[in-house]
Amino acid sequence: MRTAWKIGVFFLFLGGWAASINWADAQQGPSAALLSTVPVYDAIVHFPGPSWLVAGNPADQIEFRREQNGATFVLEQIPKGEKFETWTQMYALMALYNESLTLNDFIVQSLGLYLEACGKENFSLRKSFKQGDAGPTYLIICRDTPNGPENFGYGNGVGEIAAMTFRQYKNTFVKVYHEWRGKAFQSDDTQSWPVSTPVLKDMLQNIKTVRLLPAN
Repeated sequence: MRTAWKIGVFFLFLGGWAASINWADAQQGPSAALLSTVPVYDAIVHFPGPSWLVAGNPADQIEFRREQNGATFVLEQIPKGEKFETWTQMYALMALYNESLTLNDFIVQSLGLYLEACGKENFSLRKSFKQGDAGPTYLIICRDTPNGPENFGYGNGVGEIAAMTFRQYKNTFVKVYHEWRGKAFQSDDTQSWPVSTPVLKDMLQNIKTVRLLPAN
């Protein structure tokens, strides 16, 4: 979730940032059909594809957008045909270069965006990681987003579910996240959520495979 956007274009070359896209057969659900490798600051990020992919060419199923502003880099993907102001699913990578930040600071700041948009009464958080995982992963539940920006599809009556994982390499901090958005829902009724339980479980497992390798 972000509150300010700048439109850009992405496909194999990110305005000076090279990105190699390797297509492979799905082995762990739809998102395994796409493996992306993107260099950001100190690191090279390896991450799987979004949950909506089906058989066929992934490039025909994804709209891309990227933004780079100094020490911040964002790459976003939505289903082909949707708009970035009114999407129902978004898959994104956000990277930040900061020499004084800690991973915990980065996590707190990231989760705070949801808490602010949703309001404390609509926000809940569940850990989805264990010892040995490459980094912490969370399930974020916003049953309503009354404080979110309406010009970006949020507001009263709009709920959101997000799966988000965090990584750090040296001074580079990365989060990879998948969001599903729809009508406001009941937190304790998964049938009312904007994503099915099987798809959500698969994505929580897939984003745990995110890896950061040295850029040099």
